Amino acid sequence: MLSCQNVIDGQHNCNGTTWVFSGSKNKELVALVTYGQIDGDTRTKRSVTPNCSLVIKNITAEDVGNYECQQYKKGSEHLVHMSVTDLSVIT
Repeated sequence: MLSCQNVIDGQHNCNGTTWVFSGSKNKELVALVTYGQIDGDTRTKRSVTPNCSLVIKNITAEDVGNYECQQYKKGSEHLVHMSVTDLSVIT
């Protein structure tokens, strides 16, 4: 579980939270969760807790990289806070 820091109060189902990922091999940002909604092909592997933390099941080397939790003000695209977590896998 990757926690999101400084979650904005008053969100309904994390509707002000976006999680993006950039892998160790590919630095391109990939949206995993957009305003609380899990993006299509990640639904079985990832979920979001009520406090907007990101849960990743069955972690593999492909999951290694940076995860950004972005907090947006309700009703706007104004970024209020971002926290970054670097995930490593040791085998």
